[in-house]
Amino acid sequence: MAFSENVIEHAKYAEGKFSYYTEIICDTAEDIPDPVEHPSWEVGSKLFVLENGGSSYRLSNGRKWVKVNFDKFGEGGDGSFDPDQYYTAEQTDALLTAVQQTVDETASGLSAVNVRQQNMSRNVVASTEAEVREALQFAAEHPGCYLSLTLAAGLHATVPTLYIRNAVVYIAGTQTNGVNTSTITFEQTSTTSNLHVQNTSLSIQNINLNGCHKNSTAGYGVVRVEQGSSLHCEGVKFGQAEGSQNFGNNIEVQISSRAYIKNTEFCLQNTTDARASGIYLFGNADAVSLNCTMSADSAVQNIARLEAGSSYNQIGGSYGVYMPAGHASMYLINGVQKVPADLTALAPADLLLNEMPEQLETMESDTENTEMM
Repeated sequence: MAFSENVIEHAKYAEGKFSYYTEIICDTAEDIPDPVEHPSWEVGSKLFVLENGGSSYRLSNGRKWVKVNFDKFGEGGDGSFDPDQYYTAEQTDALLTAVQQTVDETASGLSAVNVRQQNMSRNVVASTEAEVREALQFAAEHPGCYLSLTLAAGLHATVPTLYIRNAVVYIAGTQTNGVNTSTITFEQTSTTSNLHVQNTSLSIQNINLNGCHKNSTAGYGVVRVEQGSSLHCEGVKFGQAEGSQNFGNNIEVQISSRAYIKNTEFCLQNTTDARASGIYLFGNADAVSLNCTMSADSAVQNIARLEAGSSYNQIGGSYGVYMPAGHASMYLINGVQKVPADLTALAPADLLLNEMPEQLETMESDTENTEMM
């Protein structure tokens, strides 16, 4: 018989003899030693047989190995048998089944999450108006989605007014020899803009955008980004749909939002409001334009309107800017900040001069004093 003996601790000393608790490990049942031949092994000693997945035994008061199970807290305890602390085979199977059900439910839940993520993402190359409308409606109806929409060359689509929230949206047209060949025209609306985005990253590139409104006011435009949104606008040509009233801006950036606008052509037909401009910034908004222009038929040549603590940097242009007094806004040309006296050459003369006479007079006086010195 082959077995190993590991003394755990001393048990007692009686009649000149020591006894101790031990662990006996053997490979097969045939190797189990006879405890009678080992009187020093104390009652409660352990025996482990490794074959067939392993068995556990305790040394009884009758000097016999008695097979035991593992309890809920680990093997054995103090050697006493408490039925309430042991799992039967049926209970063990039930526990294993419950564990497997939990694993299956978790896997099913993860699968559902993956499906939802897939359903919240679209990559569309549209060749029909219906595909454009469906893709944009998807973005409007699924806050938090991702949409990449590309219009085929020559595709002209008419879409409704849209409200998009908490999303990432890319809209791109197709150019031929540097000229936009794709167009999106909005249906007529009475709201302040045709395309509204909130807490959203919006990119619009190489496309013609035509706005359409029932009203004529400087506060109505084509694209509005607000509530912490960001806009990348490049290679866009703005226009006014047939039957539209004369709206007062093309891009509105407001309430802690930002915009980078490049190689974009603005067009405004509003002739009744001096505030009309290509880009309207309001409420801690920030925008940079690079090499942007006003169309030849635009009734207004002001490229921007700054209000309520906004900041605007015009790079590669010298169009007029509307900047009312008392709004603490900041205007830069090619990264250099301008003061009201510098703006008079870029905005309507009667606008800034009438609104800030005291500031201008003070600046002129300071200039004269400096020259005299």
